Amino acid sequence: YHQCSWLAYIFSDYKLAFEMIEKGNVIDTSTYPAFMISSYAFVEGLVSLALARETKEATWETLASKAIDKMAIYASILPSNFQHKLLLLQAESFFLSGDTVNASKHFDDAIKAAGENNFI
Repeated sequence: YHQCSWLAYIFSDYKLAFEMIEKGNVIDTSTYPAFMISSYAFVEGLVSLALARETKEATWETLASKAIDKMAIYASILPSNFQHKLLLLQAESFFLSGDTVNASKHFDDAIKAAGENNFI
């Protein structure tokens, strides 16, 4: 379901992406490596922020905030792998709230962090 959620997100079918996330949430991930579990939080944050923009429903903002909190934990443990993802989610959150100055800064910082850690 995780790969399906990514594909649906990429093709802007955010409701389908969230349906795939929900289906994946019933799977026991206790034996999964941290990079996989963090990827779940990342895509859930992206999808929730997209749905918040699309629907204007506060529920999506709450889910996005939880995903950002999870990603902040991962970024505090291993910034070289997760800081750019955290910054991207934060940038999207600032954009959603209308704070384009902080959104722009966080987008730039996400790109810089991804480059410094060889993700781009």
